[in-house]
Amino acid sequence: MCGSEGRTKPTLGLARDQQPEYVRALARGLDFKVEALVDPLVDYSCLKCGTVYVDPTLDDAVASRLFMNYAPVHNWGWGRFVKRLLGDSPESDEVEALEAFVRAEIGLPDSYLEVGCPFGGFALMWADGAEMQRAVTASADENLYSNQGYRRLLRANLGLMKFSLRISAGVTRLWLALSRVKRGVSTSSRNSGQEVKLAFLAQYSMNRWSYGCRAFGLTCTEMASKGLGADVLSLGRLREMPNNTFSLAGIINSLDHADEPLELLREVTRVSKRVIVSGHRLVEAHMQHRFAFSDVTLPKLADELGCSCQNLRSVVGDESAKWFAYLLAKS
Repeated sequence: MCGSEGRTKPTLGLARDQQPEYVRALARGLDFKVEALVDPLVDYSCLKCGTVYVDPTLDDAVASRLFMNYAPVHNWGWGRFVKRLLGDSPESDEVEALEAFVRAEIGLPDSYLEVGCPFGGFALMWADGAEMQRAVTASADENLYSNQGYRRLLRANLGLMKFSLRISAGVTRLWLALSRVKRGVSTSSRNSGQEVKLAFLAQYSMNRWSYGCRAFGLTCTEMASKGLGADVLSLGRLREMPNNTFSLAGIINSLDHADEPLELLREVTRVSKRVIVSGHRLVEAHMQHRFAFSDVTLPKLADELGCSCQNLRSVVGDESAKWFAYLLAKS
């Protein structure tokens, strides 16, 4: 996290009390037993910033295969998306509690940057539900280019893909209609009560879901653009933006999946007036993570970045045993 080589054995390491589905998927893909995969990974704590990490760790090629091949779909993120789409109860109380805090203590921002997973934070809650429905019920993206150059096999494959997407869109439309009838209300209303300009920082990383994370015929990044109406940014484009471009940014359950988390945090705090950072505490940070944050990490990093750091433990309430949450603002 901070680049320091000083380390010690932590009192609490990454969680080993469960075998999450992502770890099981990696073990199956590599034809290993889960125990043989995780037992050699020894926990260490950074003496400077308190980050807990494992050494040895999964190498980059194996981590990439986990998130691209063996478990490419981020179930938590898409689960939140579908619940919002159908108007069901929220997937995660801690995110909703943080959003309520923003409304009450800060006020809805005029611009918001989502970092990491497009469905993990507040963008999903502030997006237009009608646009989300249109995105998931479109029969297929039409190819506007001539297919004369297609090989016959590719042409046939794309045709079958479009056919299956049309069936999927029909089933989704029916499901949404039945959901509205069951509830007696529309599932497409906007939650925010006012428009928030949304942006999404898309990142390819060997430590997170990215290009293979898809549902409804779209990747999560495509859904961020077409369904949430967010302006999709790269880190390179973010670096070119002026200071304080965004009123608020959210890095929700995502910083522990970044390749260079400190650099990411540095850029996000630069372009945002305020940043809410939340994620797994060590008791919930299982072995699909290569590192996780102790209770002292974010306050120390905020100090290094010249930001104030407000602990939002009371905001997330009962969830604080498993989740940390901080509000970072420029001092």
